[in-house]
Amino acid sequence: MKVFGEKSYRRNFLAFLFHGVFLNIATAFSQLTTIQSSFIYLITGSSLLSGVLFAANRAGTILPQLFLAPIIEKRPYKKIFLLMAVSIRGVSWLAIAVVTYFFAESNPQIVAIVYFAVTLVFFLAGGMGDVTYYDILAKSIPTGARGRLSGAKILFGGALSMAAGYLTKIILSRGNGFAENYALLFLLTSSALFIAFFGFYSLKEPKGKQKTSSQQISYKHRIKNLVRSDRNFMRFVFAEFFLNAGMILFPFYVIYAKEKLSMPLDIIGIFVTIQIVGELVSGPVLGWIGDRYNFKLVMIIVGVASSMAPLMALFLPLLHPYAYAAVFLFVGMTFKGVVTGTANYLMEFAPQDELPTYVAVKNTLQMPTIAFPVIGGLLIPFIGYEALFITVAILSLVGTILTKNLICVRKISGQPPIEY
Repeated sequence: MKVFGEKSYRRNFLAFLFHGVFLNIATAFSQLTTIQSSFIYLITGSSLLSGVLFAANRAGTILPQLFLAPIIEKRPYKKIFLLMAVSIRGVSWLAIAVVTYFFAESNPQIVAIVYFAVTLVFFLAGGMGDVTYYDILAKSIPTGARGRLSGAKILFGGALSMAAGYLTKIILSRGNGFAENYALLFLLTSSALFIAFFGFYSLKEPKGKQKTSSQQISYKHRIKNLVRSDRNFMRFVFAEFFLNAGMILFPFYVIYAKEKLSMPLDIIGIFVTIQIVGELVSGPVLGWIGDRYNFKLVMIIVGVASSMAPLMALFLPLLHPYAYAAVFLFVGMTFKGVVTGTANYLMEFAPQDELPTYVAVKNTLQMPTIAFPVIGGLLIPFIGYEALFITVAILSLVGTILTKNLICVRKISGQPPIEY
């Protein structure tokens, strides 16, 4: 650990943790599947646009990454891109808050247009931040400590997100009119992002490798070489694809409980709480396992959990209907665990000077997963919940098997010093 500079390592660890916690808080105040979806429905009356918003979020974040990665890779210092991304996202929510407060009730059509235009900028800034984030994280936080960071962000960020969620409930229950209530939530989102900015601002970024002009080959050629030649990378992409199969069922576990198990709607709050507990408990544990052993093992554990969740949904109600709640422990573990395992594994095996390209190509190849919940909704009327649950369990198991065939990369000792 000392080769990284103990003082700089601690400073950067706290900087990433600070940003991660306040990013979680910002996300809680503007939750895509609840806050933003309901806001869009209120100002447009369209449930379809809420679905479009979810797809636009993923696509808007991923699509620019292949174009930005070669630009970002050329610079030995990349923190400026992170600061730009957070600043743009903070300003975006501030603009939405102002427009919502003044025009949401009098001219909702204008608000809808401004909202979608500004959120597009928000998503694009997220794409720039994504490819930069992992590059700087890999340089700043040594192998053997990244899992601890992931776990701490999930634990502290998740706990404060629960508090933010409770405050959100209070704000939306006020009788001040939906425009004022949502404007306040968006203002809180913007404020949390501006606070998160200071986490990245305090980073002491190590100097990264810079490609010389002789190393600059066609970016398209580099991508082709990566896809064709790096077999472990492609196995990793396919493994992550199948590990994400659990996303197919995320929106439908609650619906299954209502339609098939005849559970009351007010139990949804309990399910959500159990899922959050699953995230908070599993995050630090999986992070510790990744640091102590390797993140390939984390991916395998998450794959097993992802396979078990749909099977438990089928068989636990046979013991007792409310035993079904245990499913959401595994859903919470899977929801955060896939990111913890895959992101840290990629940082360990990808060449440091090409990490932005690896992140961009991986995310682009994962774009079909955007449609997973839609596919689930289309299949249920034809094959039923039970068949879909079994199918997802099999797909997750395939992801687990593919993960077992990945190269196990672990370089805790013998790392070269980082130049600050």
